[in-house]
Amino acid sequence: MTGSMFTQMEALRQSWSRTITSVVWGNWLMLDTGFRAAQTVLAGRAPVAGGATGGSEGLMSLALERTKKGLAPPREVYLTPLRNQIDWKAFPEWARPSDPDLFEGCGHEG
Repeated sequence: MTGSMFTQMEALRQSWSRTITSVVWGNWLMLDTGFRAAQTVLAGRAPVAGGATGGSEGLMSLALERTKKGLAPPREVYLTPLRNQIDWKAFPEWARPSDPDLFEGCGHEG
């Protein structure tokens, strides 16, 4: 009788060990995934920040370079302070910002 009880206790210990390990490993994976996602986002923003140090000229040259490759320009070129300083005639039609006056009187900024 004591032999079967010790066997059951050992099985319970192994079961709890696997359960705790699974919970801790799952939490570790969630933390690691969030960390890697943050690194990916920050690494993607690094070239834009480096190009923006030269002011709007550096940002415009980066945006023109990207549009020549068929890529969207960095989102910073569409921000209000820079949007008025950039010569949009140099960009293709699809990369130009929309006219804010088209959306006068509605909730959409444009």
